[in-house]
Amino acid sequence: MFFSYLKQIYKNILIYILFCSIFIISFALYRLPLKAVIYPMLICSVIGAFFIFINFISIKNKHTLLSQISKLTDNINDILPKAQNIQENDYQNIIHSLSNEYNNLKIKTEKKYLDTIDYYTVWVHQIKTPITSIRLNIQNEDSDEDMNFRESEVVELKEIDTEDIKKELIRRMIKETDGDRFEEMR
Repeated sequence: MFFSYLKQIYKNILIYILFCSIFIISFALYRLPLKAVIYPMLICSVIGAFFIFINFISIKNKHTLLSQISKLTDNINDILPKAQNIQENDYQNIIHSLSNEYNNLKIKTEKKYLDTIDYYTVWVHQIKTPITSIRLNIQNEDSDEDMNFRESEVVELKEIDTEDIKKELIRRMIKETDGDRFEEMR
């Protein structure tokens, strides 16, 4: 992390070295004592290193906080650190709008999913009702001559597992819903 930070501020360090070099060269050209420039340069280097360290700690803390925030989705607006400049404020506004859009999309998707489950639950119930009615009609018939035929129909109706049908229909609808959601997100 520290080397990444140094990469980020290398231009400032190069400018400092350039300024120090200009002072050393100008003192050398005028044959002035180099101690007069080296001593203040060392003092400035120590003070600069101190401020670089303080700035690094600040950036490291902000990086840690942003790394934690990147794992959150719902309450990201409450955790963001206070913007310190116009650019950070712009980024936070973008994050707020994306977070709101994400939450709205999540609500719409959940509602659509629940509506789909309700639809197929009602549909399966409506399919069960005629099947049950047919079973009752067959059981209530008193005719002995059609009994064998009706018993085979009952066996066929019993083999229809409505729970399997319900699960398969829900799976298909979820696949369609996921495809629709993918298209919406584009």
